[in-house]
Amino acid sequence: ESFGLTSGEAAAAALAGTFHSGAQTAEEVRLARVDLELHSSSDIERESPFDIASKIAAETVPTLPGAEDHTPCAFESSLSSGHPAGQYADLWAQVLAADVFEAFQEVGLSDARAVRDLGLRFRASILAPGGGRAPLDAFR
Repeated sequence: ESFGLTSGEAAAAALAGTFHSGAQTAEEVRLARVDLELHSSSDIERESPFDIASKIAAETVPTLPGAEDHTPCAFESSLSSGHPAGQYADLWAQVLAADVFEAFQEVGLSDARAVRDLGLRFRASILAPGGGRAPLDAFR
């Protein structure tokens, strides 16, 4: 339904919903890289966490964070969970979820039998083993 909009206006409104959709992913990549670097870097002795975060921001996001940005002080997902590099794990989970959705799209979402077969395979290989199987092994 167009809600009284012309077809051009409706098309523009639909496109607006995806405008800057990559910005959130770029930000998550930035945070993941900072998280990984802070947990694995030998340069931490020579560079402050803020210098490391600034260097990574210059490589990953189109607009650099402002002077008030203190990313290393706000890593709730990794610091509060007790899991080093937790920010990276969240991003990796999104990648795996996108891969699963793409597999369903590839079989054809309108093909009920193919979707059912893939769903059963997903249940048997990913969901049924639970934490008893490494996720990367399950996705292979």
